[in-house]
Amino acid sequence: MKYVTLDTGLKGAMVLFEYFEPVDSLAFEKMGQGVDSFKIAEKLREWEPDRIYIEQITARPTQSAKATATQFFVVGQCHTLAQIHCDHVEYIYPQTWTSFTKRLSHSQGEPSKVIAQELAMKFYPEFCKPYLTPRSRKVHDGIADCLCIHMYVHRDHYISSLV
Repeated sequence: MKYVTLDTGLKGAMVLFEYFEPVDSLAFEKMGQGVDSFKIAEKLREWEPDRIYIEQITARPTQSAKATATQFFVVGQCHTLAQIHCDHVEYIYPQTWTSFTKRLSHSQGEPSKVIAQELAMKFYPEFCKPYLTPRSRKVHDGIADCLCIHMYVHRDHYISSLV
């Protein structure tokens, strides 16, 4: 089974999984007011996933109108492309997958971005190496989030690592 996890946003990404292992990915590039939808469409056409798990973003109370408009433009691009290229698309709220991944972390009090970084490197260090920034040694945020969305989707497997 091939499936994609997709983190929406200007710093988003998508990761292709085959038999529960990450095999390919695409970090989004900014284009105009959104992301390069041509590259996303090309990858989805190439990958032909059976399912897509996509992050369902909501507006944040303290967010500016401009940031909200940009965010929803990108979310709209990603959701439309997912629906065009796959019959089975499932939406997951960030609060849902982050509350689960906090259970897997030893630093439960940290922000979800820090926990995503920690877990991505813990479970998928080889896959993350090409996405490490040279100075901060952080994994691309979108890639880390996609790996954590995968952990939530297959939470039964990862819960066993807690014991």
